[in-house]
Amino acid sequence: MIVMTGKEYFEWIIYKHLKKETTSQEEAELAAWLNEHPENLATYEGMVKIWAESSKLSTIEEFDKNTAWQSLEQKINAIKGLGKNKKQIYVSWSIRVAAVVILLALLAELVAYFVKPQSPELSEVMARQGNQNVQLPDGSLILLRAGSSLHFDRDFPLHGRRVVLAGEAYFQIQHDEEKPFRIQTTNAIIQVLGTDFLVRTTAQADQVFVTKGRVRVTEVQDSTQQVILTTGQTASIIGKTFARDSITDDNYLAWVSGKLEFDHAPLKKMIIDLNKYFQTDISLAEHLAAKSDTIKVNFKFDHNTLDQVLDEIHVTTGWTVERSGKKIILRE
Repeated sequence: MIVMTGKEYFEWIIYKHLKKETTSQEEAELAAWLNEHPENLATYEGMVKIWAESSKLSTIEEFDKNTAWQSLEQKINAIKGLGKNKKQIYVSWSIRVAAVVILLALLAELVAYFVKPQSPELSEVMARQGNQNVQLPDGSLILLRAGSSLHFDRDFPLHGRRVVLAGEAYFQIQHDEEKPFRIQTTNAIIQVLGTDFLVRTTAQADQVFVTKGRVRVTEVQDSTQQVILTTGQTASIIGKTFARDSITDDNYLAWVSGKLEFDHAPLKKMIIDLNKYFQTDISLAEHLAAKSDTIKVNFKFDHNTLDQVLDEIHVTTGWTVERSGKKIILRE
């Protein structure tokens, strides 16, 4: 029995995630691992790219998977000295994981050979210290949210306009009919048909919000699943669910504009939006939480700090603000 290292274990989880076979616990483990270190995110993005590119190899003939596995198992047996005459063998799932990674790597090399013989190196931008503005050579503007990253060819846009996003970003794209702008995320390929839109991608879901113009959203695993969004529309890919709807969240662009508005909004929604905006942990005491759907609030915040927001809530409502480490609790 081969024991996998921590990295090998998460490579196996990523592989299951790409096949949409992970459990909720595995998805939670993967999300926590991705946030631990930039190298983990780089590993994930590399496997996503290999997976996406390998799905495009329509010119390569299908191979007999069972025969391939049998050949691989025979080689493993030879290495382990189990003998050539043994008919039935056992290959641990960890070995199969390693084999899958090898096969994906080989597919990536085939992509490089048949599709793009001279693949340029990638540039990486990571918003480590806060939101970061990125201007691409074609004049397109991208605002990366803190903790997000963007990859693109160093000779962009010579070989086309394509970027890979992990996290969240707001795009303002220069129009070029001859070179469509495409964004690759965990589960989708987004082709720009207009100008301004927001993309949010996590290990669990991808979301696109169109502020102005049009975009086409295509699922990575099934290119027949696609939709064109226009101004004021949103699409989400969660697991195998692909949905389109109208944008109803007034604060989906709050981290871009610095503004939060609550017009007769449920208290529960205000707490959710504040946590998203400040990336913090605000909760309600039990008695207040029980009626948070029925309590309506009216607040407007414009580039306020968290302390300023909490002070205004306290003065307006009379609720007390308790801090316990990184947690904040509001009480009546």
